[in-house]
Amino acid sequence: MDNLFESYMDARCLIKSQKRIIEEFKSGKRYLKLQADHDRIYAGYIKEIKHLKREVGKLNARMISNRNMLLDDLYALYDEKQAEIIKLQETNRKLEDQLWETERKYEDTIARLKQDHEEKEYAKDCVIRELKNKIAHYEALLRHDGTNTSLPTSKTPIEKKKRIPNTREKSDRPKGGQPGHEKHELEKPDETEVTQTIEHDPTEAGYFCENCGGDSFAPTGESEVKYEYDVEIVVKKIKHVFYYYG
Repeated sequence: MDNLFESYMDARCLIKSQKRIIEEFKSGKRYLKLQADHDRIYAGYIKEIKHLKREVGKLNARMISNRNMLLDDLYALYDEKQAEIIKLQETNRKLEDQLWETERKYEDTIARLKQDHEEKEYAKDCVIRELKNKIAHYEALLRHDGTNTSLPTSKTPIEKKKRIPNTREKSDRPKGGQPGHEKHELEKPDETEVTQTIEHDPTEAGYFCENCGGDSFAPTGESEVKYEYDVEIVVKKIKHVFYYYG
């Protein structure tokens, strides 16, 4: 029963409130109140928007200032690092030049030492060959005696047995070459093989006749040619130059 009464009273109050609102709309008071509330709220919004604009302006200015400061720091850091890079590149270029110069000097030194070593080795080999030839020549001279050359038997060394060349038995054959014996003589070389020609002119000073001892000669237009074989040892010092290409 109590709840029903309360509901009834609430309904009456609501109806009364709605009637009052309807009367305010009919009289225009409600409209004026709503217009005033709207103007008040609108003015509040306008004020809040202006405040927000000011805050946004401040934040934008602060952001621009911070951005400019950051950009200045970045540009300064970039310039500093760029200068360091240029300095490092210059240092690297100098080091590369020094390395190239050192390698070039090293290669030149190695080539020079190699060339000097080869020249010394070649000169040493030439000296060794020359000394060997001299030793062989002197040994051959030491072996020369009456047993293997035309030297008299009196020059035969003591440690060797003398060879008497006239130990053949006597016969009725004449001395000298025997009939039918093959003649042995020095073969005549081809003219293209002759390396030197020496002319013996009896009119030159120092020549004289073996029979009369005179030195006055008249040309006869005749001559005699004899050949001589001689061996000459020539030491050649040859320089070899090897060019390097990169």
